[in-house]
Amino acid sequence: MGLIKEFLAMVSFMWVFGCSCASGLLEHQFYRNSCGAAEMIVKEEVKTSVLTDPSTAAALLRLAFHDCQVDGCDASILLGEPNSLPMELKSDKNFGIRKMGIIDMIKTSLEQHCPQTVSCADIIQLAAREAIYLSGGPYIQVLTGRRDSVSARAHTLGRTHCRNIIDRLQPRTDPTLSPVFSLLLKTVCSNPYLSDITFAQNDATVFVFDNRYFLDIQDGRGLLKIDSEVARDPRTRPYVVMFGRDMMRFFDLFTSGFLRLSSSKVLVGEEGEIRKDCRFRNK
Repeated sequence: MGLIKEFLAMVSFMWVFGCSCASGLLEHQFYRNSCGAAEMIVKEEVKTSVLTDPSTAAALLRLAFHDCQVDGCDASILLGEPNSLPMELKSDKNFGIRKMGIIDMIKTSLEQHCPQTVSCADIIQLAAREAIYLSGGPYIQVLTGRRDSVSARAHTLGRTHCRNIIDRLQPRTDPTLSPVFSLLLKTVCSNPYLSDITFAQNDATVFVFDNRYFLDIQDGRGLLKIDSEVARDPRTRPYVVMFGRDMMRFFDLFTSGFLRLSSSKVLVGEEGEIRKDCRFRNK
């Protein structure tokens, strides 16, 4: 069963395409002396949220991915102005990002224990780590020590908004979709006025982190266009087949990809800041 979205495949295949990483500047348990309970606080907050709403896991992983894809993992995705949407969330590519309130709750708790010590950027990545593990995925030894940006740059888990797939259904059905699956999607996404709020399941095991996604896209059940492309592209198809057959191999390479992505172009040392409130720059 699998909480796997298109971005899961992207992270898993990162090593094929490469990235600019700064893992040497981060370290395990960066806060062991300054805020020893930091990772446990994140763990307990995420655990409570996932038990209350299993879709939280997908939301937190998606948040981590989208934060990193815009100039590195620096919590810039959370920045905004008072009474407005965070700047990066105004981008169509970040449509559907949610559960940011969990990051706020974690930050509030951490500020009570260790004021202005743990960065929002680290909270996002640690929360994603816990979300993956609580959903049945691998436990990733996430490196910490990131700092927060002072400016915003303008699926394995979960569900996809119909607005993101409607072009695969209308005016003609994408031939790479299986007939049964395309009929299901047309039923779910039939009302154009609901396309911004209606969801379709990305895989048959929506609340569990596993390799089902790779089996589904081989059978023509890829929800997004990139799903079909990953399954058919000769550069990536061998990995789709391999991951479908061997879940532990998928876990190993996903862990490697996640660590590389989460260490990409991070702010460290005296760069950036440690925000008091994840939504706003320090004054």
